[in-house]
Amino acid sequence: MATKEGNGSVSSRAKQAAHEAIDQLGAHGEQAEDILRERGFDASDRAQELTEQLTDYIHEHPLTAVGIALAAGFVLGSILRG
Repeated sequence: MATKEGNGSVSSRAKQAAHEAIDQLGAHGEQAEDILRERGFDASDRAQELTEQLTDYIHEHPLTAVGIALAAGFVLGSILRG
């Protein structure tokens, strides 16, 4: 009977350790999720700012914007043709 109690004790400790490890992983996962969400929102906000700045620039300098677009298209076309 001492063996069963010994095994029960070991399995109980192992079970407890597994539960603690899972709880810790869950907590770390929540922290990681929070960080990624914050950074995702930051990136989204930054992209929106850049889009607004670009739109404002195009409205203020339409001929320059067309020239830049043509030059970029020419360069991209040259690269893709090889």
